[in-house]
Amino acid sequence: MNRTHRILFRFALLSASIVPATLLARAQAAAPAAPSDNGIAVSGIKIYDNAALQQMLDNARARLAGMNFLDAAGITSHIGGIQGASMQQSGLSVNVGGPSIPGLQTTANTGNTTATNSLNTVANANSATSSTVTSSTVGGATGTGTSNQLTVTAPTTSSTTTGNNQTQVTGPSTQSVSTLAQQNPSTPALPTTNSFTAPSGFAPSASNILNEQVQLTSEVAGLALLLEGALSDQAVQYLDDQKKTITIPKRRVTIGIPISIVPSDADKDAVAEIILKVTPPQGGMFDDPPSITAILPQDKTYNVASVTGKSVGLGGGVATGVMTAGVNFLWQKQTYYIVQAQDTVALQLPPDPTAPSSISFGWQLRPVLGAKTVSSGMRTLFVQLAFPPPLDKSGVDHTYEDFGTVTVTTGWKKINSKTNTVSAAYLGPRPSADFPIKDFNLTPRIQNVSPGDNGDGTVTVHLQTSSYVQNTYIKIAGSTIGQGAPNALFNPSSIDFTVPALLLATQRAYLVDRSGASKEIVDPQIGSDNDSQCLAIVGKPSVAPESATIGKLTIGVARLTGRYCPPTGNTLADLHLVALLGNKLFGLRDAPFILDDTASTITFRAPLDLLRSSPTITLERLFWGSPFKASTDLSVTTIPAIDKATLVSKGKENLQIALMGSNLQQLKPPTGTAFNADGKTCTPYNPPVPDTSNTGRILCVPAELAEKLTNVAFKSDSGDLILVSLPDLTKPADKPKPTGPALKPHAAIDAGAAITLTVNGTGLDGFDHVELAKKEIPAKLAADKSSIAIPLSADAVQPPKIVLDFFFKDPKPVSYTVKVNKKAAAPAKP
Repeated sequence: MNRTHRILFRFALLSASIVPATLLARAQAAAPAAPSDNGIAVSGIKIYDNAALQQMLDNARARLAGMNFLDAAGITSHIGGIQGASMQQSGLSVNVGGPSIPGLQTTANTGNTTATNSLNTVANANSATSSTVTSSTVGGATGTGTSNQLTVTAPTTSSTTTGNNQTQVTGPSTQSVSTLAQQNPSTPALPTTNSFTAPSGFAPSASNILNEQVQLTSEVAGLALLLEGALSDQAVQYLDDQKKTITIPKRRVTIGIPISIVPSDADKDAVAEIILKVTPPQGGMFDDPPSITAILPQDKTYNVASVTGKSVGLGGGVATGVMTAGVNFLWQKQTYYIVQAQDTVALQLPPDPTAPSSISFGWQLRPVLGAKTVSSGMRTLFVQLAFPPPLDKSGVDHTYEDFGTVTVTTGWKKINSKTNTVSAAYLGPRPSADFPIKDFNLTPRIQNVSPGDNGDGTVTVHLQTSSYVQNTYIKIAGSTIGQGAPNALFNPSSIDFTVPALLLATQRAYLVDRSGASKEIVDPQIGSDNDSQCLAIVGKPSVAPESATIGKLTIGVARLTGRYCPPTGNTLADLHLVALLGNKLFGLRDAPFILDDTASTITFRAPLDLLRSSPTITLERLFWGSPFKASTDLSVTTIPAIDKATLVSKGKENLQIALMGSNLQQLKPPTGTAFNADGKTCTPYNPPVPDTSNTGRILCVPAELAEKLTNVAFKSDSGDLILVSLPDLTKPADKPKPTGPALKPHAAIDAGAAITLTVNGTGLDGFDHVELAKKEIPAKLAADKSSIAIPLSADAVQPPKIVLDFFFKDPKPVSYTVKVNKKAAAPAKP
């Protein structure tokens, strides 16, 4: 074993001795098994408004439904597109060089003279030549070299001695240097190629675009279905005793798990795991485990860019006395891609065979972005669960019991950062804690209700309530009043809203929170479940007409006493009653009551038409529910009503007055007058003219009586007296509108004798001629245009009748029949 191996082995032994000791210390310190022992603290669970989460999921689902990725124009634009291009070029270049040509450089030197003191000697020297050759040096990596040759010619020297003096003279000389140039190997350049540009407009094909759009649309549809939830998560089914399938909705609850994470050094390269086990109450009708309808977050990731690169470079060169050569090579590769680093992952664990009615799930929190440990801080995890209906074996509903218990267990597991795999073994302690899942009743509570009369048929209701959740609203029939409505004011402890009083009298009002829990708006001292009767109507209401259109209705009222009937004061005004008659509400300032505390009666005026069309009257106190509500039928005799009296004709003998109204057949004319009559004494027509109209009748008033009367009093069958003012006789009578020819009946005539038949009538202005058996008969219209004279021969007057056709300007003839009596028999001859 070499030195390196010995160091690694000692480090492994040291790690093996330290890590278990650390884990053992943590396990010993975690004896109480508190949730914060391992750095993952769970202090409890929070119950959230299930409706709030459901609304957010519904909004997300609605937005997904509005996303349409099938784009025909986008697909068509990719038809004929280019999906790729290929370009390949090659080139070869060779460069070979020979040896360099040497260069020669010669240097000339001048002579000199030297004088010295020496012995009497003479020395002569001749010139000589010497050559020196230097060695050659070749560079390694660069391939450079140098070769020099030096040639030297020695100067000529002469010496002269005179006595003790010596003179030495050196003559001129030359020096020649031969130089060889440095040889450097070079890499030849690639040959020039023809320029060619590849296409740059690349795009997927139309079929690929279509496939991608269809795939994306399918994924969106799948997400929308997940947000909506499965039907099996919303309800359960079972068979009753009659083998009939019964469907009951499940209860939903949204749980939040706040956690605080403080990892230690021992938690490096480890994931934090939070596991929940939910166990519903035992003993119910359904033993099915709760189901997960939504878990948040389900998968939380970060997008991380990953870049990898590889490169290889080789280079070299060589130089000789004969030639030079060089080579250079480079290879490089880079890859860029995006990966998802998972921060949070939701898990659902297999069912526990020892607890089949429970469900286990959880989350893993992982280190991301190059960190060694999970980020410290607080987080909240959410889950929405659907529990079976809270029915026990006997079918009793325990709606407000707890949903069950949740057990929270936390721990750490090692993770391999390269393979992203998690170890199955836990590090250190795994503390757990049990928390009850409470069922909160968010139904709004009502403390006081007081409506205020605005005097215009509307009331402003002051609703005092305990604190309510956001998005609570008022619901009346099909209308809702929410926060921000112009006719409502939502305060922290009260709500004021204005609505028509008729709406409150005909419909129930509810206070509804966003979860759908509702509470009927009823005074709390009465209660919505109070079935007592605290108000009654005494006898039958009476109706007294005050005019042709208005009647006075009187109702007897009795206050009942009982266990659940609160005191209401000493007067009828303390009851604050209103009366509902048809579509009209009485008792407020726009249609007030007349109260009689002595007789305990309520009186108000109402249109007669409303009394006729609405045979039921209802008394009630708003927001006091059914105990203070009483109804009865109206036995109102049909009352005649005269809306208009118009003078039809004014003659010397009588006045003809047209009465227009309703139920006129009940009217009895005053003494001396008659309906559908003529003559000085208003004698009925002979033969009688039919008079069955209930809406219009002709009253005949003798002229002598009309001069004395200004009003005519009529009596009805019920004894009611109706007074009608006569038209002003000083004004000319209104001319009746022409109604076309009208012929009055003629008395019977005798047969066998010629006769001039006089037919009276009205509207005879347009008379043209008369025909008998389709033969025209001479006839004459009187000067006053009130009668027509028709001469008839004896042959024409034959029993039993004759039928005459009168022709006027109107092309339609008027058929007229006259009865003909048989000719009396002649007396017998004696």
